[in-house]
Amino acid sequence: MIEAPTVNAAIEAASRAMGTFLADVPGVGILTEVVAGGLVWSCRQNMPSPPEPDFIRP
Repeated sequence: MIEAPTVNAAIEAASRAMGTFLADVPGVGILTEVVAGGLVWSCRQNMPSPPEPDFIRP
């Protein structure tokens, strides 16, 4: 949980925390807003590209 005075401050804190927790390992960081329940920020670190869904291919 990250408590911050603004959304931007929370995103900055989440970005720093992800850099620390996932220093040299693959992972995903996600920040959601508790009250409204929406996604605020996410970032993939050292992860392979996701596979292309079959329904997008021509």
